[in-house]
Amino acid sequence: FTYVTDTANGIMLAGTQQVPAENKTFNITRSKARTIKELADIVVDVVGKGRVVVEERDDSYPFRGRLDISEAEHYLGYKPMVNLEQGIEKYYKWFREFYQ
Repeated sequence: FTYVTDTANGIMLAGTQQVPAENKTFNITRSKARTIKELADIVVDVVGKGRVVVEERDDSYPFRGRLDISEAEHYLGYKPMVNLEQGIEKYYKWFREFYQ
């Protein structure tokens, strides 16, 4: 999970940095593996209501891990700043301001 400002910054860096990175692919993510359950627990905590129900995993979906952002860090100076908890809080505040 990567907050939109971190993603936008990474894209901007990839498009503007003068680096020896021609034909390179960069992972522009937070690079911290978090589960859907962790996300759901954070949402419940931030919103202040709800509950998380965990069911058995569907084996047709692949396991996911964290993506390696070391090349984006090295070549672009990319450094994500917003962690998952902060991102959910910011999004919920924005959502409440504009949609409630």
